[in-house]
Amino acid sequence: MGRRGSARLAGTVALPAVTILMPVEQRRPGNPADPLRLRELVSDAVARTDARDGPDASARLRRHLDRVAREIDWTHPGAGLVVLATPQHASWYALPFPVRERVVVDERFATGGVLADLARAPQYRVLVLSLATSRLFQGRGAHLNEVTRAGFPVVAQDRTEADTPHRDLPIHDQRTAAARQAFRAVDAALGEATRGRPLPLVIVGTTRDVAHFEEVASHARNVAGHVAGSHEDTTAPELAELVAPAVEGIVARRCAAALDRLDAAIGAKRAALGLDEVRAAAREGRGLLLLVEEGAPLDGHVDEAVELVTRGGGTVVHVPPGTLAARDGVAMVLRY
Repeated sequence: MGRRGSARLAGTVALPAVTILMPVEQRRPGNPADPLRLRELVSDAVARTDARDGPDASARLRRHLDRVAREIDWTHPGAGLVVLATPQHASWYALPFPVRERVVVDERFATGGVLADLARAPQYRVLVLSLATSRLFQGRGAHLNEVTRAGFPVVAQDRTEADTPHRDLPIHDQRTAAARQAFRAVDAALGEATRGRPLPLVIVGTTRDVAHFEEVASHARNVAGHVAGSHEDTTAPELAELVAPAVEGIVARRCAAALDRLDAAIGAKRAALGLDEVRAAAREGRGLLLLVEEGAPLDGHVDEAVELVTRGGGTVVHVPPGTLAARDGVAMVLRY
């Protein structure tokens, strides 16, 4: 889920606002128990809406929720699921972490805690290179979903003699030419899949394949790490473990960059420090970058600021324990 999706999570569309949170059984993707449980939660939400807002609102809500339930991809569901609905609209989001099951019918979506957890796990991509089949994954935290659009997975085409203008070259040079041609197709697909949404990219592949790819790549400027080895058939959970050290590096650099921006904002007197200042600035719509210290005593009381900053298109970054100790555990870079 990107920033745009997070902003939709934070917004309230109309009354009543229904939030359904549900953990998903990742060890058995596509099992019948998860969709059955969602239908039960939908019925609960409809019944509560009927009691609170009447049969017209609950009937319209039921139509939207039934449509969403049919759209959910249970083969790649994530570890948790959030469904948001009003009598006018409904949408769903896969989450990279489990959530406590609950149904909330209120005047606004109950997403503050979800948004805070999402901020702890920034997004990234994983490109698995292979001369035969190259794959792309979207990642958040320890969860990967395979991208199956924009030409991915990229399967190398069978080559004919006419396709090999350098067939008189030595075998090594022929293989190099073939690799470059194959990875140009991967690079083109990567550009299409990531257009308008740059994210840190971890490249997985043999040393030779990575070298050939980087010789021809024009859309790999966001490379943030490498994992060596042939992993064409490696599963998404196994890949998530392989790239975990590279992802930790991404998170560390993200934290460092956020702290640098905070220092600059303090010098320019465009920062809010401490919970009271941060809350006030967030309510005024001035939050550009919110920094929250992991494990700080106020961590559970900052959900409102997280929601307001996210709704306004800002960014939330969780930083290591002790990093903001001198600033009461929370700080904000202001828009103005």
